[in-house]
Amino acid sequence: MAGGTEVRLPVGMRVTDLTGVEWTVRRRWLPRSSLPSLRERLRERRARSAERRGTGDSHWWDVFDVPAVDDSFTAVVLSLAVVALLGLVVVVGLPLLVTLIDLAVLVVATIGAVIARVVFRRPWIVEARSARGDVYELHIVGWRAAGEAVRSLARDLQHGLHPTPDGP
Repeated sequence: MAGGTEVRLPVGMRVTDLTGVEWTVRRRWLPRSSLPSLRERLRERRARSAERRGTGDSHWWDVFDVPAVDDSFTAVVLSLAVVALLGLVVVVGLPLLVTLIDLAVLVVATIGAVIARVVFRRPWIVEARSARGDVYELHIVGWRAAGEAVRSLARDLQHGLHPTPDGP
């Protein structure tokens, strides 16, 4: 067989080289981060917060200590009103708020990405990743040039030409 198989993906291509190793060649929007993961950052934040709090005797439910409620009927009515209000907020308010925040983040991220890539001519990262874990990256300026680099790199891998660290 002269070459491997080729499958077009929405974001790139999947090819098999002459040795039978499968490669995914694609264009990446963002570089891989070397920062700590979200889980590690949250764990560190919780540890710092616990250190600041110390061993105080206050609890989160101490906020609801209302001295004006002295008889049981007023307490029951106030409790039912608070439960109804919290239920309304949880069922309607939180999903609406989360949806609005998601939309705002999506719009800001899209605008920022377009500005960074188009206006400032940030290079696209063309990545070839094998099933064995080998990774080759190229930095190509321009959408069309990066698309051509994806096709060229996939074609080279399919024909057994592995890229060097400096380029294909």
